[in-house]
Amino acid sequence: MDMKGKRKRKKNKLLSLVAGIVALGVLGGAYALILAYNERKAAEAAAEEAAKSAKIVLAEYKITDVRYVEYSYEGETVKLEYKNDYWCNAEDNNFPLDQTRPTSMATALAAVAADRLVEEQAADLAKYGLDDPYAYIYVKYADGTDMKMLLGDLNAFTGTRYMNIDGTRKVYLVPNSLLSNFRYNHNDLILHDTIPSVEFASVTEITVTTRSDDGAENVRRYYKEALSSSDGEETSEQDEVWMLDDGLGEPNQVERGTVKELFDSVTGLSLRNCEAYNVRDDQTLRKYGLGSAAAKTVAIKYSVKAEVTGDGPAISSTAARTVDKELSVSYSAPDADGKTYVNIEGSKLIYSLHTEEE
Repeated sequence: MDMKGKRKRKKNKLLSLVAGIVALGVLGGAYALILAYNERKAAEAAAEEAAKSAKIVLAEYKITDVRYVEYSYEGETVKLEYKNDYWCNAEDNNFPLDQTRPTSMATALAAVAADRLVEEQAADLAKYGLDDPYAYIYVKYADGTDMKMLLGDLNAFTGTRYMNIDGTRKVYLVPNSLLSNFRYNHNDLILHDTIPSVEFASVTEITVTTRSDDGAENVRRYYKEALSSSDGEETSEQDEVWMLDDGLGEPNQVERGTVKELFDSVTGLSLRNCEAYNVRDDQTLRKYGLGSAAAKTVAIKYSVKAEVTGDGPAISSTAARTVDKELSVSYSAPDADGKTYVNIEGSKLIYSLHTEEE
């Protein structure tokens, strides 16, 4: 082959190589563009999905910015006000309000968010149950901003509830759990009395005073005696005996179980139905058949060990001393409906029980 043919063949190979390189470059660029496009579309899809699941913030404050709460529950309208770092009943400052639940309400209302906006301008609120709302929650914040949320039907598919802010036509879906913080009537919000935790073994005496309609009193006193062994040492707890002094003669021994049953009837009281609060005088107590007019009063004397730290250098560890205490509960006679009123001595609250609860 002549030199001219060789040069031509060499030139063709070079052109083919250059063309291949160019083609690879074009393909590489196209792949990079496709990759970038796919990444952009994936990012857009992720952003769109995030936007769908994003909460719609309706209020965002600190808990202490929540100054007033009003809501409806079981036919009652509850109005609570936060002032001087303390929650109170807005209509009665003497109401013994438990601070726990209003604090939970304030927490729920400090940051309010909807799951999504259903309609911007709803023509018919009735189809969401918002023409006659299931409940409402009104909140006012420290900056003067207020919001009344009307809660409508439950969306069975999502488990969320339709909500409209009063004065607008917007319809939102909000978590149904929002309502769980507002399912309390006035009685549920009271700081209730609690029976102190008393061990029966610590009880030394129980006195039962009953009064008849004519005012005559009958007193039965149960007291514990500890038997002693012949060498002067006290025996075990099982050898302690309970005595009854009814004022009619010599005290008689009674079964421990009899006294324990009386003790349990008092310490097992469920004080939940508050009939009156801020009761300060005997005259008011008497209206409920209590105080000096109580049909029965049970006084339990018991002792507890209280740890005290000695002041002097001779006491190097915590010492224990015995403190005597007393729990006294008064009962009225049952009324025509079988209702009995109860009051713990020293408490301003009056509770009601039914006969089967006594």
